[in-house]
Amino acid sequence: MQRFTRLVLLLFFTIVAVDLVGLFYSGADDSTSTNFQTVTTAPPLSVDRPNSTGYFLFLGFAAAPSVDPIKAGFDMWLEAESGYGHWFLDYSKEQRAELRFTANEVPAFDAWKEPDPIAKFTEHQEEYTAAVARYPHLINRYAQWLSTPFDDMGYGHPGSPRAVELFVAHRLYLGQGFALNAGEGLDRLEQDLSAWRTVLASAKTLPVKVLAASVVDDDAHLLSALLSQPDLDRRTFQRVTTLARPLSQEERSLRWPIQNEFAKGLARYERTRVKQDPTAQEDAKNNQQWIASTAGMTEHEFEQVAHPVPPLAIVRGLVKKQRSLNIFAAYYDSTIKATEAPGRTLPKLHDIANAVPGSFFDEFINPFDNFLYRAPEPNWKPFVDRLMETDTRLRLAALQAVLRIASSQQPYQAHIAKAGPNYYDPFTGLPMIWDPEEGKLYSAGKDGRDDGGEYAFDIGVQVYQPRQPSLLAPRAPRVNPAHVPRQT
Repeated sequence: MQRFTRLVLLLFFTIVAVDLVGLFYSGADDSTSTNFQTVTTAPPLSVDRPNSTGYFLFLGFAAAPSVDPIKAGFDMWLEAESGYGHWFLDYSKEQRAELRFTANEVPAFDAWKEPDPIAKFTEHQEEYTAAVARYPHLINRYAQWLSTPFDDMGYGHPGSPRAVELFVAHRLYLGQGFALNAGEGLDRLEQDLSAWRTVLASAKTLPVKVLAASVVDDDAHLLSALLSQPDLDRRTFQRVTTLARPLSQEERSLRWPIQNEFAKGLARYERTRVKQDPTAQEDAKNNQQWIASTAGMTEHEFEQVAHPVPPLAIVRGLVKKQRSLNIFAAYYDSTIKATEAPGRTLPKLHDIANAVPGSFFDEFINPFDNFLYRAPEPNWKPFVDRLMETDTRLRLAALQAVLRIASSQQPYQAHIAKAGPNYYDPFTGLPMIWDPEEGKLYSAGKDGRDDGGEYAFDIGVQVYQPRQPSLLAPRAPRVNPAHVPRQT
């Protein structure tokens, strides 16, 4: 008994000592850097009535038919605000996620994998009509969302909206529109693309940013399908051409999602985790993995950019907190700038920290450098690549329009080059690759190599060629001189 009492007392005094050391280290270097002040600036609101934003409709999208989805979403958000930085969105309460479906429940969903999905929509008209009839509330809510002002209110929250119902409703809504007639389909596509590009530009959280990029990618795929049709009338061509424009800097930027990861990390530094049913955290993890999979990413990408925080209080007490946060802030600021300048190499946390491992004694007395050195290197490249893929599809669609009305006096390669840097391949900074034999225009993709337009590696579209074969450019090597063929 006495031995147990001594152990308890020893543990108590150790904790007190650690707290005192923590106070000493924190107080020794408690000034905030300019970078820290920059990346901890909260994002501005972009809507006049935040409590009615489309973000809350996102959260309550799958609520029971008798429930106002915006109110349900707002209630969930208020609960999460009480545990800011820790509390996940709770979908377990009654009626909050009653209207659920998955892509597997829609037989005609495979049409989206086809080179010309619009033709498949018409073939599966009855199936789309039946699917929409099964989920009228979700389709109506999706149409409602398209005309609702949007601002991402998830900043500082670890949770995110359920994505599967939104994404499937998006595909059903557009698929049914084109199945009815081309005019209805184009009207819906125009509204859908406008709404989701607004989300892409205003996203403050990474799951919402990636979801928006995936939906815009879907819409760009439909634009390309329309531009490859031989019987496209002039008015439709003009409307589609207006929609096919590259992403803006704001749409490409990861500024707020990166700052959000830091904001969540700061909350974990400053406050003991708020207790919550682990089901909510598991739901959030599953949702993020679903979004990553839908975006063509590996399921653990979101976890690899989470801000690292020493897991044990004893270590957090020894770390020079503000000094470490200042270095993280410098890293995040550099990363943000790199994401906003295509072609720039992303910085490395370990390079910025300039840390080296020390002895065991050094680590106990001053574990700061060792913590930074051993912190996992955040991997933002998959997210940058995902946005560039969406930008690529929009640029390809725009070039399809250019080539459709291109003068016969010049080869297609000349028109592609003359379109300018805004329409070059964002992965290489060079003009898109033209294969006259296949009638295919494509990007080298994220591996930066010319793989002959192979779907698994390159991003490509078919180009409608109204000109006579004799007026086409002579056969030329399809490999851009600056592109390196894949070695097999």
